[in-house]
Amino acid sequence: MDYKRVGMQIGLAVFVAAASWTVGPNVAEAAPVKPIVSTASFKANLEKSFLVADDTDDLSTRITTDRLNVRSGPSTGHNILGVLDTGTTVKGELQGDWFRITYNGQTAYLHADWLRSAQTPARSESAPAPAAETVTRYTTANLNVRAGQGTHTNILGVLPNGTKIEGAAVGEWFRISYSGQTAYVHTDYLRAAETVTQETERVSTEETLVTTAYLNVRTGPSTQYGILGVLNPGTKVEGSSEDGWFKLSYAGRTAYVSKTYLTAFTQQTESTPAAAEENRTSVTRYATAAVNVRTGPGTGYAILGVLQPGNEITGYTGDGWFETSFEGQTAYVSQSYLNASAPAAAPSAPAAVSNVNTSAAMEAIVADAWAQVGKNYVYGAAGPNTFDCSGLTYYLYNKHAGIQLPRSSASQASAGTSVSRSEIQPGDLIFFINPGASRVGHVAIYVGDGQYVHASTPSTGVKVDRISGSYFQNNAVSIKRILP
Repeated sequence: MDYKRVGMQIGLAVFVAAASWTVGPNVAEAAPVKPIVSTASFKANLEKSFLVADDTDDLSTRITTDRLNVRSGPSTGHNILGVLDTGTTVKGELQGDWFRITYNGQTAYLHADWLRSAQTPARSESAPAPAAETVTRYTTANLNVRAGQGTHTNILGVLPNGTKIEGAAVGEWFRISYSGQTAYVHTDYLRAAETVTQETERVSTEETLVTTAYLNVRTGPSTQYGILGVLNPGTKVEGSSEDGWFKLSYAGRTAYVSKTYLTAFTQQTESTPAAAEENRTSVTRYATAAVNVRTGPGTGYAILGVLQPGNEITGYTGDGWFETSFEGQTAYVSQSYLNASAPAAAPSAPAAVSNVNTSAAMEAIVADAWAQVGKNYVYGAAGPNTFDCSGLTYYLYNKHAGIQLPRSSASQASAGTSVSRSEIQPGDLIFFINPGASRVGHVAIYVGDGQYVHASTPSTGVKVDRISGSYFQNNAVSIKRILP
């Protein structure tokens, strides 16, 4: 039963009855008494006083006692819609541990622990509360910067270990300004400025260094972190050293590169990336297992082909990856599957062959070359169903003449006898230097009538082209006759 409303109705009935009473004789002879308030006005005021008491628990006023998250639902798992400053007055309804309000036209919630009743004087009304003290702290690890006080809130960025910050403690969190907005970091990963060691202070010492190879730029100081980009050889970088890594700014954020591939910057090292690349030393490596050839220095890059065990490649060492040339473009192979020593001695010229019918062998080689047209290109393959460029010529001469050519186009170029373009005959090998390269990177076999067959690219496979075409005219550098 609603006792307050029943009491109001009883009081109202008493008032109405009293208003209808007849005054006694002595009073009746006197001048009429004018009522202080009308019946209707008293009734309205009386009802209003009871209703206010009755509705206080359903619709009330509260004041925030600290900066407080406004959430879409009554739990810390709901989205944050905004933040109310300390001392903000709100009206709403208490629901358990949460206070329901209207925020920007929608229902929202505040945690009741951070609200006080409007009737409760704030501490500042009796004695001013001290403002939160701004102090200096240093991070003790790479630390997430969050939009609110909780690990469920959005991550705005990461502060590297040893970063100096200023702000104020708010419970277990430390409030700071980050990229122009209020943000929070957890106090478990901070230490007071007084306890910072000289080693931490040295973190901020700036250095200028130069890359000595193509170098991955990572999100953190370990190869386990993601790759943001790649620096070219000869790139000047500025930053600070941290346990074998170099911290720098990259694309507007903190990043890291391995210090193994950096050298001190001097006037002698200041040069363009192109000049630094020319000064690099090219080396030869051999695959120790089947290994992918990729478009970039990381397993997240696309696969261009596969090296087979024993395949020879030439290029440059780098940050865990070996840079080489593949079909006229820069490619990369993991250095974990490469060795500086060849698995077995590979002949640099065709082995001596006796009792070979040169004419018959050449006809078989040319005929079989035509038969391979249309088959797939696979880097490192040497038949019978897939080929790369040197794998095709190796397959044809080994099968029909018993000659084992070296297994790279650059090495095959040293075999046989050189002939001029005007002397070219079916079976001769044509060697090319691809645009932008400095050494032989492709080989084809001439099949007569102004045409040659070659394993071209993964997209075209084994195909036929003419020596009158631009690729031959612009890129062919030598022609070799293998059979006398």
